[in-house]
Amino acid sequence: MTVPRLELMTFCIGARLVHSVYAASDVPDLKTVAWSNSMVALWWLKNNGDWSVFVANRLNEINGLVPSQFWRHVPG
Repeated sequence: MTVPRLELMTFCIGARLVHSVYAASDVPDLKTVAWSNSMVALWWLKNNGDWSVFVANRLNEINGLVPSQFWRHVPG
């Protein structure tokens, strides 16, 4: 598995975690931002394309759990 795909998996795990916290939380308007230095994974999230099955499935799951505005880039 390539490094960008592994980074995309971390996005998926993070989205699952945030979704679980939102579901368990009593705070209705909880604002959260996730930061990553993975330009490739962020680009996959922000752009539509003809991705491989693996990438497309992860993106569908992530986008179903948290909005794309949730993700931000941190240089590093």
